[in-house]
Amino acid sequence: MLRWAGQPQHVTPSVRLQHLWVLNDLGDSVTEIDAVTGAKGKTVFVKDPYNMYYTPDGQFAVVVAEREAKLDFLNPKDMKLVEAVPVPCRGVDHMASARTAVSSFASCEFAGTLMKMDVVTRRPIGTLSLDAGGMPQDVRSAPDGKVFYVRGHDRERRARYRSVYL
Repeated sequence: MLRWAGQPQHVTPSVRLQHLWVLNDLGDSVTEIDAVTGAKGKTVFVKDPYNMYYTPDGQFAVVVAEREAKLDFLNPKDMKLVEAVPVPCRGVDHMASARTAVSSFASCEFAGTLMKMDVVTRRPIGTLSLDAGGMPQDVRSAPDGKVFYVRGHDRERRARYRSVYL
């Protein structure tokens, strides 16, 4: 059994699916795991890695640093920081992008919004307010990239769903 100090939140496959990354937001690290053997590999310092995604072209790993209110664009080969981008919302959480898209959407749980991000310029380009009292979390893209599905909950923790059409 592998153990970590801190609080690992998520496990994300590498961009080429060769290994897994354990994201330890309270431990400020990502740890490589061999996808075949399960052996623990290198651990790299990354500030507040709550979640991690990749740009559609695979050029960048995008770390969602929820507590830090930013998205960190990393080189996926060595996980070194390329650029830290502040976000205009509270509780940035999960992301999705269409395979061929130049933009991604991120849920902003505590703001009740979705943020649109240009992944080419690495800049936020707008927000969309959702239902009053809603707290969006998961975001998924339809295969054609024209619809994004958002799952969240209200303040009483009841599940809520929404489709966003582009």
